[in-house]
Amino acid sequence: MMTEALCLLVAFFAAALFTRVVMPWLLRLCHKFKLYDLPSERKVHKSGVPRLGGIVFVPAVVVGMAAALACMALLSDDVPETIRLSTLLIGGGAVVVYFIGVVDDIVGCTAWLKFGVQLAAALTFPVCHLYIDSLYGFCGVGELPLVVAYPLTVFVTLLIINAVNLIDGIDGLAGTLGFVALATYGILFSRLDVVLFVLLAVSLCGALSVFLLFNLLGSAERHTKTFMGDSGSLMLGVTLSYFTIKYAMVDSHTLPCRPDGLLMAYSVLLVPCFDLCRVALCRLRRHRGIFEADRTHLHHKFMAAGFSMHATLAAIVALQLAFLLVNIALFHLGLRMEFIVLLDVAAFTALNVKLPVNKYP
Repeated sequence: MMTEALCLLVAFFAAALFTRVVMPWLLRLCHKFKLYDLPSERKVHKSGVPRLGGIVFVPAVVVGMAAALACMALLSDDVPETIRLSTLLIGGGAVVVYFIGVVDDIVGCTAWLKFGVQLAAALTFPVCHLYIDSLYGFCGVGELPLVVAYPLTVFVTLLIINAVNLIDGIDGLAGTLGFVALATYGILFSRLDVVLFVLLAVSLCGALSVFLLFNLLGSAERHTKTFMGDSGSLMLGVTLSYFTIKYAMVDSHTLPCRPDGLLMAYSVLLVPCFDLCRVALCRLRRHRGIFEADRTHLHHKFMAAGFSMHATLAAIVALQLAFLLVNIALFHLGLRMEFIVLLDVAAFTALNVKLPVNKYP
């Protein structure tokens, strides 16, 4: 137990240290080549800020996991199994999504191109036999036929990737929600003794913790502030979608049976996913494209109600934690998941009705 805890600390701090060392160099590079996220009428920042902060996430995770695995090899014989070919294929799709995010941050690309790459990556999940195979009795539905399971898995994967990407509209929001989700999955997978998943979650938490310091406490004037960019948010979204599908899957060769599989997969990213669905439906109702940017996300509505940026961050993170903890409590009290979902939808709808409507654009 002590060895596992030490290796987790090694993973976290190795990733954090790598990010801390590389980030100032990356910021100087962004300023040299003018790689800024420029202010506009739909953005809340008032000056150009480097947008490549998330580019360090992938190498930081590699460093963190490598350091932890080396620590395990030195201190014990309990080293995780070799990574399977299917996992490498899914990882390859995730890396492609990450690189299209890098390209978008540097030179820009169309929303449809990004969506196409995300779709290709999402298709690797069912191809590699990773899919939502059961609804755990939700609305009387148990095991799902493949003709339903495969499209549902792709939809949920795309939903999570884009929810994380589009919630990244104010300082710290996507990073903090991602940190909470990763920490939750780290705890869940540690209880199931799936070491590689825990190391991945902990390493990415280490990188995120340092990024959030630069993002929340940095100064644009002193060149110490950065945004996550699409490279970071897309990588974070792919990782969380993988964890979500994996935890929800019943017929998994990796994980033992767990009755809370669907509940946790549904609850961990409830707020960003609900918000994306609401925004997309509202855009369709107004006959606008679902990829067309506006200021109707939840964080925009909180700020329109008079909340500061940091107060908005705190409110939305608290909201996500409240949904997560209340859902867990209700589930353990024996309430059926259908009623939990109805309560969540009602609460989220009531909140959005209460908040002011932002007419832009």
